[in-house]
Amino acid sequence: MAKIVDDGVMHQDLSVITEIGAYMVGVSILGLIISIINVYVSSRAAIGFGTDLRSTLFEKIQQLSFTEIDKFNSASLITRLTNDITRMQQVILMGMRLMLRSPLMLVMAVFFVIKINTDLALIMIGAIPVLGISVFLILRKGFPLFMKVQQKLDQLNAVVRENLINIRVVKSFVREDFETKKFEKSSEELRDMVINASNVVVSIFPVMQLIMNVSVIVILWVGGGKVMTGELKVGELISFVNYLMQILMALMLLSMVIMNVARASASSERILEVLNTEPSLENTTEGIANTHKINKGEVIFRKVFFRYSGGENDVLKDINFHIHQGETIAVVGATGAAKTSMLQLIPRLYDTTAGEVLIDGVNVKDYNLDELHAEIRMVLQKNELFTGTIIENLRWGKPDATIEEVEEATKAAQAHDFIMSFTDGYNTLRLQEL
Repeated sequence: MAKIVDDGVMHQDLSVITEIGAYMVGVSILGLIISIINVYVSSRAAIGFGTDLRSTLFEKIQQLSFTEIDKFNSASLITRLTNDITRMQQVILMGMRLMLRSPLMLVMAVFFVIKINTDLALIMIGAIPVLGISVFLILRKGFPLFMKVQQKLDQLNAVVRENLINIRVVKSFVREDFETKKFEKSSEELRDMVINASNVVVSIFPVMQLIMNVSVIVILWVGGGKVMTGELKVGELISFVNYLMQILMALMLLSMVIMNVARASASSERILEVLNTEPSLENTTEGIANTHKINKGEVIFRKVFFRYSGGENDVLKDINFHIHQGETIAVVGATGAAKTSMLQLIPRLYDTTAGEVLIDGVNVKDYNLDELHAEIRMVLQKNELFTGTIIENLRWGKPDATIEEVEEATKAAQAHDFIMSFTDGYNTLRLQEL
């Protein structure tokens, strides 16, 4: 551009303008092609990264015991699997598109302004540290707010999940207004936290523009004087200002990346918190060897105490009993008496706080977890069907079960006639009302 002005326009030489103009068009076309390639590669990489991370996190969650799942709570885990990973994915996408382009644009623009005029370049270079320190201080203040935003999102998801699971109860007791107000309160808290975080972060751009615009004014003032004295050509001053705008654009793009990295760093900490969690229930040395097999199924509780993680009191205290092979035992107690908690100690869904649970005389901790879970059957208080047909749900525990085995099981459970009352029978989709 400087040559077009100084050598072409000032000397009325159309050939210079045409030659340099054609060169600029060629560079622009090359840049367009590279940008298209960059968008394609970065999109595939970011989507692949998100997919792999989501799969890894989901696999990790499957390894966690009830203790860890209770600690994180299901709503928070859903947010980490969705919103947090999406934010990480966006950073990868933006980083691959801008983290090469912006620094390269910044470095080359600084190189050329120094080449054009050192005195003017020093004015611009002096503004960069001031800009960097300002951005750092703003992001340092904003980072804790980003973490709180994700926590508020957890709370909102918890309210939604709880409402949808208990929608029949809500409607039965005509509590829609109450639930709506609870949701609005949680939503408003999230809104306010997002606004607080955004108010801190958006100040980056006005600060950048202020510093750079002041630099432009000073450069135009000093540069104008140099043009008048003949130290600087008009085209060089124009190109200098344009390079300055490129520097501003590069810094703004970098600040956008940094801002998103700061927001994503809160999400990455939440994801790593899950990935770095060691499951409290793992195979012991005996369990890894898988030397013990369940034969009779005799169950012994010996001086068992149990307390939930983070709890202050034991929910089970000094429990002792012996269930012999073939016996049917009923455990009766008030709501909240820890009947279910006691049951969950047998397949080692939780570990005892003290004492031991034995099956066939062997501590459940010494069984291989796969062996233990494969030999113990549980019918829970509340069961949810998975997406799919009835027969797919029935085969969930035994994918290779024959139709005869399925029907035998449903007849024993007094469910066969009920299932056959549907038009599609065992092929009825879960989405239909059962």
